[in-house]
Amino acid sequence: MPKIDSVTGILTMPWWIAAVAAACALFFCIFLVMRNGIGRSLAGIAWFGVIALALGLGWNIQERLAAGDRAAERRALDSRLAALTLQAIAPNSALACLSTSAGDAVDAACEKSLFASPEAVAAALAFAEARLDLLTAAADFAARGNDYEHAVATLRRPVEVDRFGFFAQAFAVRDNCTAENCDAAELLLQDPARILANLKDGVFQGHVGRHAVAWGQPAGPALAAAPSTPAAPVVATTADFPSADSIPPISIMNNEPGMPGQNGVDNKAPKAEPAKPAQQARRPAAKRAPEPPAPAGQPGFPIPIAPARPAAANSGAAATQ
Repeated sequence: MPKIDSVTGILTMPWWIAAVAAACALFFCIFLVMRNGIGRSLAGIAWFGVIALALGLGWNIQERLAAGDRAAERRALDSRLAALTLQAIAPNSALACLSTSAGDAVDAACEKSLFASPEAVAAALAFAEARLDLLTAAADFAARGNDYEHAVATLRRPVEVDRFGFFAQAFAVRDNCTAENCDAAELLLQDPARILANLKDGVFQGHVGRHAVAWGQPAGPALAAAPSTPAAPVVATTADFPSADSIPPISIMNNEPGMPGQNGVDNKAPKAEPAKPAQQARRPAAKRAPEPPAPAGQPGFPIPIAPARPAAANSGAAATQ
């Protein structure tokens, strides 16, 4: 069938179709000349050429737009396929085990890697679902007359093998497939027998149940004998701390000295202190310097209250002097 190449944009058709079209055009021209003459035939051919040219241009534009859309869709599918391939062949990645098989020894190592932890199982299952989504989109693209069968076959091959049951589990999660009914697998795959068998036998659940024991493996005897909390590190110091024997016993039932009890009074009477010697108890008072006599009539000085001496005594004292 005639079609426009999505890469070059050129109309292509088989040679026999081109030959048939050329023969029909020549026969039509000869028929017009023989019936209507040369003048009227040339006029009719000219109108027919204009109409055919307009129709051809319209069809060409429509096909170019459709070809551009198909090319963009193809590039998107190729990008998704390349992203999955890079994810599978990444370093330390076990996702390539879902795409190829290299013998029983490699398959055993792949099984250990794919079911090494819950995270590894979840990553592999997500990869399987992404591969099924890409296979669905690629098969739909190829069913619309596009040349994409090679990519579809590449995506379909590991799904039909399904050694560890990941794709069967992806069909069960994505399309609610069971062992008795899985329309999605029958539409996408040429041979869905392995998928149906894995769903019936529970291959994925069997692998998970067998490796889940290793995920929750108890600690060994060396770890079991270890203390639950790490011991505090010993720090060397040169400080001299008092020992426990040098600290007097303290009872929380007695109040501290000088502090009131519950009723505001010390419950325990203080011990009587021994009497100190009189010499220590009574210290001689410091001698004061004599104060100068206050001038007479000057206020603010203390007034003596002792009785005045007799005049005779004062005169005798003056005579003696």
